[in-house]
Amino acid sequence: EKYGLKRGQSEAVQRYTYEVIYNAWAYFPCTVMYRFGAQGLLTPEEIADVVAYLLDPESDFNTKPAVGSK
Repeated sequence: EKYGLKRGQSEAVQRYTYEVIYNAWAYFPCTVMYRFGAQGLLTPEEIADVVAYLLDPESDFNTKPAVGSK
């Protein structure tokens, strides 16, 4: 929840977020999260778009309450 607002938009945060989306297993070996880039589910450009959305302080992801939150 509010991922970008909590973490900021530094180059290190952008790189980490990209890498976790690309291959979550590199950071969390037992995760059930897909390896979106490593498995070819998303292109590098699509992953960059997801990262931009997650980190943009004005995106709905950062401005609206999470589903189920009070």
